[in-house]
Amino acid sequence: MRDTRQTIPPISIVTDNDHGQKYEKNSFLKKMINFFIIPILNILPANFNVVVRKTSKDANEVIKTATSHHAIEILYNYHPQKIKNRVERFFYYIWFNLNNPKAVRNRLKLVTREVKTAIQGLDRKNSDINILSIASGSARAIADALLSIETIEHLDLKDNNLHVTFLDKSPQACGYSKHLIEGERWGEKYNFRWINDTASSFPSHFVNNGWDIPDIVEMVGLLDYFTDEQVEKIFSTIYENMASDGVLITANIADNKERPFVTRVIGWKMIYRTPEQFAQLMTHAGFKPEQIRIVYEPLKVHFVAIAKK
Repeated sequence: MRDTRQTIPPISIVTDNDHGQKYEKNSFLKKMINFFIIPILNILPANFNVVVRKTSKDANEVIKTATSHHAIEILYNYHPQKIKNRVERFFYYIWFNLNNPKAVRNRLKLVTREVKTAIQGLDRKNSDINILSIASGSARAIADALLSIETIEHLDLKDNNLHVTFLDKSPQACGYSKHLIEGERWGEKYNFRWINDTASSFPSHFVNNGWDIPDIVEMVGLLDYFTDEQVEKIFSTIYENMASDGVLITANIADNKERPFVTRVIGWKMIYRTPEQFAQLMTHAGFKPEQIRIVYEPLKVHFVAIAKK
């Protein structure tokens, strides 16, 4: 990975501890437990994943489908009470109550809020609002944001024609998100469409279909697997093909104490970055440092970047 530490742009980096978000945090007892258990997990050999897979059905699915929308959805839907077998419930609690799974759920809450905020911040009383979700996966954050907006009385979208485009290279992810979205009753003010293609392909689909370029681009869970060159390239493509007052909401995983366990035992390999490195790639693509805001979720495993064009 290219070293981007030479120059650090003056960007806003904060940790969000908004109690209203109901983030998952660690109690003093949990911190003490982690102090002892995480070093042990980090020295386990890769073949220990066989043991982990046998302790819980969901753990087995996560390891088997690591990096997919299916694995992420399992992490999102953490409910210990659903496990009837006490032994399995115990191990389910261990694996899914580590910092990384909790941080993924925190990231979902943070992204949901930022998408909602971006929609509310657009001045589109007499025109359409176009949202693009790149590597949309299950589309959970977009769906949750729109459902949240439905409860805000003063935000009247009835006169707006809101278009949401979900793009993912996985047909299974597209099918899953379509099922999720179509399970809600949205009325006639939202128009949803799905594209099964790669991330960088989105401009051609908009041009060829006569769609307006996106006002909001959400891209979360993809760049953890992209090299610096790939990240910079997709940022440039987004910058060149979004509205003049457009907003990009994206994210990356940061280095953390559970990284060896996640990489070696779970088999979930990612590219870890600092907010400064991430912001550097954004500025190389055209975004101005003063227009970039980076927010950590409370456990500081994931951070979300919000950049205005």
